[in-house]
Amino acid sequence: SWTGNGAIELRSGRVLFSDDDGNWICSAGAISDGSTSDGYSLVLTAGHCAYDGHGGWASNWMYIPDFDDAPTYTCGNTVYGCWTARALVLSSAFVNGGGFGGDTLQYDWAIAVVGPGGKTSSQLDALGSYALKTSGNNSSTTAWPFGYPAAGKYNGSDLVYCKGNTVNDPYGQPTWGVACDMTGGSSGGPWLVETTNPADGSGRIASLNSYGYSGLKYMFGPRFNADTQAVFNKADSLSPDSSGIDQVTVP
Repeated sequence: SWTGNGAIELRSGRVLFSDDDGNWICSAGAISDGSTSDGYSLVLTAGHCAYDGHGGWASNWMYIPDFDDAPTYTCGNTVYGCWTARALVLSSAFVNGGGFGGDTLQYDWAIAVVGPGGKTSSQLDALGSYALKTSGNNSSTTAWPFGYPAAGKYNGSDLVYCKGNTVNDPYGQPTWGVACDMTGGSSGGPWLVETTNPADGSGRIASLNSYGYSGLKYMFGPRFNADTQAVFNKADSLSPDSSGIDQVTVP
């Protein structure tokens, strides 16, 4: 359980969304887009929290920052309120590959573009955000995965973290992992690197919670790279209206 409060609690949160298979929860984090005055903000989560090969594209996609301090899906009873997606941007390799699994695990990220929201119709990144680290992501890096796991011993209401050195996927996927026993619901939660104190706002996001293997207490995630940067660049260029959720793939 993360008890340090501070920046990481404000800059991460819970995602609630629907698809053709039902309603789902994930975790996410706010990422820096270079502007705190254009009305738009960016939220990073797992690709499978925005698109599923069976359930299709997500709808009713909603982000709740600082879920830990008031864990409810009633927006008016949360600390800051809710922000809804106007666009979801993913790698075309993930979508065209059928969604989560196999060769697409290395592309399991998505960026939601959200407009003004919350209790004061404000820009999300007024609460703070993290830059992405999309190069030089090598093993033996100290990483801090965060998320809201909801299965097993976890209740989905508490911000949980792990800390450890990254290792290669033992079965040959071009991904990496950290010793961690987070469960379902934590998908999309950010991995901070280049920090010794996530409460103070330092660090960048180099990966996210994606998947694990039965019997192996590790969380694995994609190594952010030039493909991640391309998805970010596209998301950062968008100014979607509020008529629905634009579905965007890159390239």
